[in-house]
Amino acid sequence: MIFAHQIALDLTQDQEAYCRRAVGTARFAYNWALAEWKRQYQAGEKPTATGLKRQWNALKHGEYPWVDAVHKDANQQPFVHLQTAFQKFFRHEAGYPTFKKKGQHDRFYISNDKCTVQGKRFRIPKLGWVRTREALRFQGKLLSVTVARIADRWFASFAVQIETSPPPCENQAVVGVDLGVKTLATLSTGETVEGPKPLRKLLQALRRCSKGLSRKQKGSANRRTARQKLARLHYRIACQRKDCLQKLTRTWCGASAPSSWKICMSKGWCAIPSWPVPSAIWALACFGRCSPTRRKPLVGRSCWQTVGSRPASCVPSVALCVTICHSVNGCTSAPVALWRTAT
Repeated sequence: MIFAHQIALDLTQDQEAYCRRAVGTARFAYNWALAEWKRQYQAGEKPTATGLKRQWNALKHGEYPWVDAVHKDANQQPFVHLQTAFQKFFRHEAGYPTFKKKGQHDRFYISNDKCTVQGKRFRIPKLGWVRTREALRFQGKLLSVTVARIADRWFASFAVQIETSPPPCENQAVVGVDLGVKTLATLSTGETVEGPKPLRKLLQALRRCSKGLSRKQKGSANRRTARQKLARLHYRIACQRKDCLQKLTRTWCGASAPSSWKICMSKGWCAIPSWPVPSAIWALACFGRCSPTRRKPLVGRSCWQTVGSRPASCVPSVALCVTICHSVNGCTSAPVALWRTAT
């Protein structure tokens, strides 16, 4: 089982400059590979990530000698990411790969054989020891480290493989969850969960920061400061939403939690603007992906399933049904159908 732990970094100015060079190198290598892929495809060839990497390694030291200022993985891993992007495109799971832009999804990769973790610090090749805000909480085999910039802060995500198996589920009951707009979730047991709604609470501040950014002159230091302020506010909203979801899903996926969950989403949500609907609902609909304690992959399907007789004044509120079973021995319980009052 693979777990990931994201930790904030405490960088000096020189260390931050190195990280910026590393993400710039990774972005340049990815864009170069994508442009070369397009050129070879239009010429009638069949490009591959392995061939592009071999071509890149042959010319990078002569044409781009500045790539040697950072570690090797920063300009090698983007070819793997490009291959994965095209595989998802051919499987119709994502759109056609696009070029990366500076300041968006800035990150670089470090393999496990080039990274060492000791307490509240870890070693980056050609940079040295970097301090972290907390120690790595998982004990196991380190697979990789990804350093990324979010707003104006830097984080390191450690992927660790552990051998411990999840505890068996003690409760074999089935509970239905109806996601709503007024409340985040309503369980079939009658319990309701109130969402934090951070976007609605900070919407006025978000508008004010966005308006202030639009009034700044492009390329000025004031515009850069305003952009960082707006990014910090977006990051604050995302953190509040993620904190609520992590606490809620950890409670739902505990050892004493029900073994199967039936999540129901209202079909009419697709026709209304996105911001009135709590954005945590969409993440909660796939809470198996964001839960730190998930034990089986999420299985989703579009269907209309009901159990029992339908009330006369109610209609099914199911547009997307997701069943997640955490039972080690398997669960054969029937799903729970949720209903909403017809309007």
